[in-house]
Amino acid sequence: MLGASFGSALRLLPGVFVLWSCGSPPPCEQPKDFFPGSSVECERLQPIQTEIETLAGRPLTRQQRGELYALLLQERPESVELLASDAQKRDELLKLVVNPAETRSQRIWEAAQNPQGERALWQSKVYTVWATDPEEQLALTESDIEGWIRYASLCREVQGGDALRLSVADRATAYHRLIARFEKGNRAEQVAMVTIGAGWNDLRERWQAAPFEQQQAWISAAPLPPPMTTDSIGYFTAIVDSNPVSHAMALDEVFGRLELSSDAR
Repeated sequence: MLGASFGSALRLLPGVFVLWSCGSPPPCEQPKDFFPGSSVECERLQPIQTEIETLAGRPLTRQQRGELYALLLQERPESVELLASDAQKRDELLKLVVNPAETRSQRIWEAAQNPQGERALWQSKVYTVWATDPEEQLALTESDIEGWIRYASLCREVQGGDALRLSVADRATAYHRLIARFEKGNRAEQVAMVTIGAGWNDLRERWQAAPFEQQQAWISAAPLPPPMTTDSIGYFTAIVDSNPVSHAMALDEVFGRLELSSDAR
């Protein structure tokens, strides 16, 4: 049985035993490697990992990549190819929808509903869901919450304050407040929350590349709280208590639709 930590995975494929341990390179460490027991190059299976990372909002760790491919070793090679093809199609559709972040949240909610099999259970843990709304079929993940913390820090900095500095206790409070805000919000507010959280990486890059006039346009349009001398958690609370839809609309008007990224920084 695979878990968050395991010593080795031994799998039987047609005509071949495959052994992988945490101390050795996991399968498909290099794109030009072949998936064990097949003539399929590992780069053709990349869409499976890409989809999981996009939904999780962050790249998989080396151990998680090893866990993923150990789980894929339980499948027949042709089945894994089909999984990769389906993941690629879903990724292409995700780029065509009006709000990719909303669709991402819906997919995570669906994945969290009674996952079947080891791989589905593993993926659900990787997404780290903190709150769901069964009526709206949306989910709030750890990467969404962390994105909001970084967004609030940006808001404070553009008002002349310091970057947010949250203690362990402060971070627990931040998580609690954002989860409560999500759970009591209507669909529009929930969608705004996952849009900003999941789009943080793209927002950061657009902000850094924006000319002064565009940055000032966003500062004027965003519903920022009055400049404060309060502590970090106090400022974060003020951001969370404001209207997330107004925040999302200001960003969309000035910077355009935010894109999803797994490059969490």
